[in-house]
Amino acid sequence: ELLNTLSVHWREFKEHVVLSDKQLQQHRDSFKKKHIAKVEEIRQLQTDMYNQFMMEEPFKSTHGFKAAYEILDRYDERVRQLRSLEDSLKPGCDLFKLDPPVYKEISTVKTDIGLLRQIWQLYDEWDNMWTTWSNQPFKKLEVANMEGAAIAQGKLVANLGLKTWDVAQVLTQRITQFKKTMPLI
Repeated sequence: ELLNTLSVHWREFKEHVVLSDKQLQQHRDSFKKKHIAKVEEIRQLQTDMYNQFMMEEPFKSTHGFKAAYEILDRYDERVRQLRSLEDSLKPGCDLFKLDPPVYKEISTVKTDIGLLRQIWQLYDEWDNMWTTWSNQPFKKLEVANMEGAAIAQGKLVANLGLKTWDVAQVLTQRITQFKKTMPLI
């Protein structure tokens, strides 16, 4: 009797295997679509973040050191969050044999944050030096040290190569103006 029902059970088993394969493929396709949608969602998030970064203009000298650093800290955190989301996509890309997405705006903002931190640090250092010098009695000013500091700061700003950013231009102008007034002292 078992031998007689074996062919029926075998046929049912094969039908279940075929049905399971179809369901597995459907679920795989569904997961792949969800993964691709997540990739696009992150792409949109990073584009929005980049556009907001450019609108907040942390490279404008009118912000001042403290406000600029607050903006940079906020965007640094957003970059970290987006990088974390990006990293969470890698297993899905491997599973579905997709090329991992490249989010150039995240990299651009991260690079800009680093450069802006450097220029704002130089800006703050220059302001502190200027404040110190302007509060000292005229006879106690050490002109050679002041000239050396101005030249050093000017070189540091020039080495960053940020001529198009307002904060860099303003700082360069301040240092240049200071250098021009040095012969008067």
